[in-house]
Amino acid sequence: YKGIELKSGRVPSSGRQQTRSTLFSKTPNWELSQMKSGGEILQSFGYLNEEKNRLQLYCSISNQPNSQGLQLRIDASGKHIEAIDFRQPDSEDSVVLWVLSEVQSALALKHKETFWIKAHQRVANGREQFRFSEVTHTRSPLVSNLGLLIDSGKIELDFTLSEKSSGGTRDHGYLFKIWRENFDLLFPKPIN
Repeated sequence: YKGIELKSGRVPSSGRQQTRSTLFSKTPNWELSQMKSGGEILQSFGYLNEEKNRLQLYCSISNQPNSQGLQLRIDASGKHIEAIDFRQPDSEDSVVLWVLSEVQSALALKHKETFWIKAHQRVANGREQFRFSEVTHTRSPLVSNLGLLIDSGKIELDFTLSEKSSGGTRDHGYLFKIWRENFDLLFPKPIN
């Protein structure tokens, strides 16, 4: 809206927001990565969803290994964000990586100015309803904090991959996410 990014998130009837906010989606740098596609990641780390009868990989990756053995961190050079495979004892293999400066640029461009809108949710007569209740206005993210926030687990990454019924891989993006309580670590004091 007039150059301002609009991001909305639902707040359940309990009143407590229980989801992270998606900052942006950024494809890995396939040229520099060990794995060269989402399909390769899916084949290596995916699990069978029996209900949908498909291979899928919907998981969050942070600074601690997850149940798929994946962990997110800044590499030793400080120039790359990498997803690491920790499934083998005493071993860590890079899976995919992003150039940190490119991710910082994506963050700065996407959230130059953003309205984060809370919508309270309820179901009435079988229909979902929303009431917009609050807006937080942020500007100029502190891009230099991005690496530290990834290493500390404050920013996480979601893989959203699944197998198509016709074959191939459905890729819904590589989503960088943050909990609302950590906004002040990424954005200067917001305007409410």
